[in-house]
Amino acid sequence: MVLEEIWLPEEYPLRLFYHGLIKAAVGLFHLERQDRRGASLKLKDAERTLAPFLPEMMGFDISRLLADIKHRLALIESDPVSMQDAIDSLPVVIIHDTEIDDPS
Repeated sequence: MVLEEIWLPEEYPLRLFYHGLIKAAVGLFHLERQDRRGASLKLKDAERTLAPFLPEMMGFDISRLLADIKHRLALIESDPVSMQDAIDSLPVVIIHDTEIDDPS
């Protein structure tokens, strides 16, 4: 399945939400491959796309996801030599389900 098959047939705002999640995933993939430029472009795009869905959407903790993205963007924009070591030591970004993560 091509990722576009997930979001293209949907109507707004769900279409935009899915597109934002895909952009975040692609940005993280670029980061894993040490493509700073590609990671920065996609993660910034994901930030803009997902911002309207704060603090959560469909049970997903968008606030936490965007905080993880911001942290990685700050590292990308820092010293390029130490950037990859700092990113490699970070925990994996997880799209959190607020119903599962909420202890109440």
